[in-house]
Amino acid sequence: MTTAKEPDQQAAYEKFSSAVTPILAGADMIAGIGLLEDCRTIWLEQLVIDSEMSRIIERMAKGIEVDEETLALDVIHKVGIAKDYLGQRHTLEHFRTEHFLPLVTDRSSFDTWTAKGSRTLIDRAGDEVRRIFKEHRVEPVRGEVDETAARLVKKRLKTVERVHSLAVVKHADVNVRATPLTSRNRSITSLPISSMLDPLTLRSMSYSPEIMWTSKIPET
Repeated sequence: MTTAKEPDQQAAYEKFSSAVTPILAGADMIAGIGLLEDCRTIWLEQLVIDSEMSRIIERMAKGIEVDEETLALDVIHKVGIAKDYLGQRHTLEHFRTEHFLPLVTDRSSFDTWTAKGSRTLIDRAGDEVRRIFKEHRVEPVRGEVDETAARLVKKRLKTVERVHSLAVVKHADVNVRATPLTSRNRSITSLPISSMLDPLTLRSMSYSPEIMWTSKIPET
């Protein structure tokens, strides 16, 4: 949760501090991914940044496993003190799971960073957004899940269609009535129910009276 209006330092420390505490206390879900301005605005670059932040918190919550395998006392005795462990098989087998490997975080030196254009976190997150739009393919859901989703949508519409404007969501050969929950002059994109289950396609839907979709990513 953050009151920041754009992805900035305030968004970073507010989101991290509000997410890490409940996770370390035993919660198993982080809400508000990609949302800014007290959940009134979604920013696609922030969505990517929050995804990375969530992975960092997940690694923290996992902790450090301590047993005979991870302590590797036999390797320590074999290599000795003040020597290199990088060439050991034990290191190769464990370093990918023990270390957090970032997607958009830059860990290069200052000289390398400037040589590559001094690109910011927002720049790198924007690249990842464009890559996802270009390459991501929604995995098909099982038939029974799709049918359940369609049935729940129809059931929900019976309680809201009297007070909201309607749009049509086409699913296969069946027209399913759907309601964009917004007071603004917008309509949702025609999508199959299975596509609506994918977070990336939800960018075309407003789900509260005040929500705004914000991104610097150009239309392609």
